[in-house]
Amino acid sequence: MKKEVQFSLQKKFGIISGIGISLLTIFLITYAVIKTRQETIRSAQNEAESIARVYSKSIQSSFELAMDASRAMANAVSVVGKEKESGAINRQTAVSMAEKVLFSDERFLGFTLAFEPDAFDGKDNLFRNTVAHDSTGRFMSYLTKKDDGTAAVEVLIDYDDSEKAPWYWKPKTKLNEFLTEPILYPVQGVDVLMVSCMTPVMNNDTFLGVTGIDFPIDFIQELVSDQGYYQGHYRMSIVSNKGIYVANNQRPELINESIKKVFPETFDQEIENLQKGVSNVEFADTALQISVPLTIGQTETPWQVRFTVPREIITAEANKQMWIMIIIGVILGGAAIFVLGYFVNKIISQGIKDAVDFSGILSNGDLTVDVPDDALTKNDELGMLALAFQQLTDKMRATVEGVVSASNNVASASQQMSTSAQQISVGNNEQASSAEEISSSMEEMAGMIQQNADHAQTAEKTVLNAEQGIKEGNQVVNETADSMKEISEKISIINDIAFQTNILSLNAAVEAARAGESGRGFAVVAAEVRKLADRSKVAAQEIEKLTRYGVKISEAAGKKLTELVPEIQKTSGLMKEIAASSNEQKVGADQINSAVQSFNQVTQQNAASSEEMASTSEELASQAEQLLEIISFFKVDHKFEQEISSLKQENKPKNEGKTVQKDPESTAHQPTEVFQSQEFDKNQYEKF
Repeated sequence: MKKEVQFSLQKKFGIISGIGISLLTIFLITYAVIKTRQETIRSAQNEAESIARVYSKSIQSSFELAMDASRAMANAVSVVGKEKESGAINRQTAVSMAEKVLFSDERFLGFTLAFEPDAFDGKDNLFRNTVAHDSTGRFMSYLTKKDDGTAAVEVLIDYDDSEKAPWYWKPKTKLNEFLTEPILYPVQGVDVLMVSCMTPVMNNDTFLGVTGIDFPIDFIQELVSDQGYYQGHYRMSIVSNKGIYVANNQRPELINESIKKVFPETFDQEIENLQKGVSNVEFADTALQISVPLTIGQTETPWQVRFTVPREIITAEANKQMWIMIIIGVILGGAAIFVLGYFVNKIISQGIKDAVDFSGILSNGDLTVDVPDDALTKNDELGMLALAFQQLTDKMRATVEGVVSASNNVASASQQMSTSAQQISVGNNEQASSAEEISSSMEEMAGMIQQNADHAQTAEKTVLNAEQGIKEGNQVVNETADSMKEISEKISIINDIAFQTNILSLNAAVEAARAGESGRGFAVVAAEVRKLADRSKVAAQEIEKLTRYGVKISEAAGKKLTELVPEIQKTSGLMKEIAASSNEQKVGADQINSAVQSFNQVTQQNAASSEEMASTSEELASQAEQLLEIISFFKVDHKFEQEISSLKQENKPKNEGKTVQKDPESTAHQPTEVFQSQEFDKNQYEKF
């Protein structure tokens, strides 16, 4: 029956290839888009950072110009104090020089000349309350521009207050150039917000005063005004060393305010980075933020230029490039799918169709056909497939012929195997019977050995108890002997006491005799005491004699008990050896019995297996005949068909009327689980 093609391989291959190319295209487009986007964004970041640094340099150059002019003026007036010194200038000359510097650049707001008392020329007392001098004559001049193009010269104020005049006190204390924070200072009667570039005037490491140039904040604010970057979509600000906004193009109201007002949470970190002169580039969620340090002259208090560009401006070019890459990728992917579909349809599909037709002939059992020569000569995978089909056909022919020969051999061998299995079954039954008798005898022997072991263990315990009793009795005898020795020693003490008492009574009698009639009663008492002493002595001697005899007997008994202990220990050791030997015999008997039982079980399994083998051999012969019937489906040649018919006739008489004779006793020995699992299903062979 020919199966109708519902979904051709061509369509499947085309769909799979299309999906594969689409996925590959998507992957490549995604990778290219990501890399291009990253590079574009990185390029935009570098461009923005470059703009910030270039702009920082331009601002720095403006301040450097003022600092250079102030430094040159400071060097020029440093040779003061001695009229005879070459190059010395007077106060009017210094004012004139300062005026020329002030008008040299329209951006300069004012020029400062401030000196220590009598530090300029030592003539302060000659200039008291004159123009550009204070009441003490101290040279403290401040020059600013007037509308008529001349300079207004005023006296500096608040120079004695370090808080109000950092423009004077910072250079004095640090002996270094200084850029002030934004300060309000009156210029021709009007308060102006400004910053000052101050330079100390030094002569032989001695501080003489300061010179400085002021910039108005309005001028600095103009520096950050719209410069045409990013169509005006940017934020730029200048921040002083203490975090004060000096200029801000988007929020001018923040000028002279602390950045803490804008960054209250990160203020400490912001100030730390600013005062360390650290550059920072941060691509936040909403904008690219760039911070560049701004260091003027030899100052040690860097400022900071801040440049912020919205994120959408930075990523605009990246998004444009992304869509271009996506469109190009989609076009190339579609073209690749079209070309692949054409190739599959014209080249691969026809070769696969020919292979399907040839496999259909083989499925009908016709092995007489061969693959066309033109298909075998192709130098591609289709040619390899055709060659594989031809090799398969040749192998199937050889296999079918080999199956027929093997089936005949199997049928003959199965008859021989059935006879041998019956003989093995009878022998196994006899072995099983003998093994059961041996097992019964071994069980009785093991019981006797176990009984002997138990008796030996009981005797061993009795001997051990006797040994312990003798040891305890020996200890009691030794303690008794020791006690008697101690009693003997105490009796000797009593004997000595009786002897001393007798002597004392004699002395008392002598004294009573000397006393005459008055000592007669005492003499009687002394005589009684002497009698008691004599009796005590006699009794003590008798007790000591009995004690020594008891000690002698106790020592003799202890010696006998001590001699008896080794014999009892030797007897206990022999009992242990007897018990151990009995246990070993019991273990050996149990092992022999277990082995005999295992042998008996294996013998019974072998008997059951041999019976199953006999039955299996008959089934095998039947299956060989069925295999011949099945293999006749294939068409090899006419000679092959005649050979199969002949083999069927030869095997048929051998398999009819045969039954397997089983030993009636074998039914008592069921096959093990292993053999029970190896059952043969005749229906399964019939459906081969």
